[in-house]
Amino acid sequence: MVRGVGFSTMAVDRGSLGPPIDTGAATDADTSGRAHLNAPVEKAVDPLDVKADSIRVQMQRVAGQSELELIEVETQGHVKVVQKRPGGEAPMTAEGDRLRLQNRGELREVVHLFGQPAHLRAGGLHVEGREVHLDREANRVWVKGNGLLQLPVPPGTALESLGQATNDPDLDVAWRESMEFDGRTAKFIGKVRAELGRSRMRCEQMDVQLSSRLSFADPAPDEPELSSIHCREDVTFENSEYEGNKLIRVQRGRVAEFTVERMKGTSFAQGPGQMQVWQRGKGNQSGQAPRDAIQANRPLSTVTSDWDYTRVDFKGRMTGKIEPQRSTFHDSVLIVHGPVDLPNETIDPDHLTPLAGSMRCQKLEFSHQSKGPDNPKDFQQLVGWGNAQIEGRGFYANADEISFDGSKGLYILRAHGNQSAMIAQDTEQGPRREASGRRIEFIPATKTVKVDWASGATGGP
Repeated sequence: MVRGVGFSTMAVDRGSLGPPIDTGAATDADTSGRAHLNAPVEKAVDPLDVKADSIRVQMQRVAGQSELELIEVETQGHVKVVQKRPGGEAPMTAEGDRLRLQNRGELREVVHLFGQPAHLRAGGLHVEGREVHLDREANRVWVKGNGLLQLPVPPGTALESLGQATNDPDLDVAWRESMEFDGRTAKFIGKVRAELGRSRMRCEQMDVQLSSRLSFADPAPDEPELSSIHCREDVTFENSEYEGNKLIRVQRGRVAEFTVERMKGTSFAQGPGQMQVWQRGKGNQSGQAPRDAIQANRPLSTVTSDWDYTRVDFKGRMTGKIEPQRSTFHDSVLIVHGPVDLPNETIDPDHLTPLAGSMRCQKLEFSHQSKGPDNPKDFQQLVGWGNAQIEGRGFYANADEISFDGSKGLYILRAHGNQSAMIAQDTEQGPRREASGRRIEFIPATKTVKVDWASGATGGP
């Protein structure tokens, strides 16, 4: 009887890598290359079922014991190892071209698996690569070289703040250089690509953390949730959102570092960075005026833009709250908005299209308000601080603070201290009309200006 790894009888094929071993127990050979290791253990553990073209087993005698102790198993050719799990859960399996199993005691095996690629599946986790390694005692899996990890997450989970979930429950991560996973945190290095639902991310280094630890030794089932994703170095992300089969939103971004904390409901990005959003049929989000007013003031032949485009550039950091949907950008912030025809079209902030607008400031708070009883459409609100400037078709304004309410198409300019806010508008008569004051309300759609505590005015009516 062999102690450790849970094997009581062993069958080794006649073409094994070594000579037959006298185990002191019955030893049978067959052509399947199959071995069972069942030892009496204090805790009930299902046996490992090993199949391969050839199997080599190394054992040693222990002083004072009649049974042999299993030291190592080596297999080659069509390797498959299966250990059943109770309760109908999916078994732990390992498949590859070559396997080396080192036994250090019950549930303390170290497995080295090689293949083109090799596959390891445990508790819903799927890891593949040319070199897959498992240390059950340390609860650690690692891969040298490129590979793929698939991890089930609860249905409906998405990278919130990036976009929409789907019915696909798997987080898929591919990499080029290495991966290490301790059951709680997975670290990926080298051209990392992650997909979850309709969200996709790319970077050079990525850490994925679960809400609880997956165990590669405890046969009890585990159902952890995705807790956070942290990406570093040349980070890009993209998400698409649908209503039925209709594409309604596309989001893309590029930053130096990005983190989503699902359990905390927060996100973080380190610039310099840029985020772009294309939204179908949502009306005015952060630009000039409500969509209806814009369309009423332009020729019918040009009323074809079905998408709103928003771009935010920033050099500092971005912090966000998932619920409510709010993000704050810091340092040299630029936001550009306007209608476009297709979700791949953009607007150049230095050459604004007739219905586009821009805001520059040092700090920007950007929030999305969903439609409800008081709001027939989704809309966005902006607040910019620190030398804030807005520019659009026929107008320019600056203030210490500028806010925008997308539901009303209303800008409010505020001055701090002894400063004054200023707005300048083109007129049909030719000279620009300018006004300044402590507080200015401005609606581009109607060219309405209201000045409180005025400090000056020039130009025509």
